[in-house]
Amino acid sequence: MNRLFPILALAGLCAAALPVRAMNLIPLLQDTPAQFYDDEDYALFDGALKKALNELAANGISPWQNQKTGAGGVITVREQFERGGKPCKWLRVESHARNRTGESMMTFCLQPDGRWMLPSP
Repeated sequence: MNRLFPILALAGLCAAALPVRAMNLIPLLQDTPAQFYDDEDYALFDGALKKALNELAANGISPWQNQKTGAGGVITVREQFERGGKPCKWLRVESHARNRTGESMMTFCLQPDGRWMLPSP
């Protein structure tokens, strides 16, 4: 699970900004549920993430499921807060595909240009 966090965080960041496949990050998703995603899975995950970031308040959930592949997951907004004057959300991301499951916690902050990004350390 510890090895999974940075990979899912990167996948989440990319999904919030650009589709993962467009950024050619597939090699980084080895050993995660996302390695089994097809284009529709990525689109459904991306839609659920964007809904969580743009529409949901604390405790809101954004599930996704691809009936064709069986892949799916749930993104939960655990908390909303401000960091450096920017609105931020702390998310729990759970996903599954084939025989892999993953869970991670990550924070995204809204940038002035409207993109949600992982904050700098």
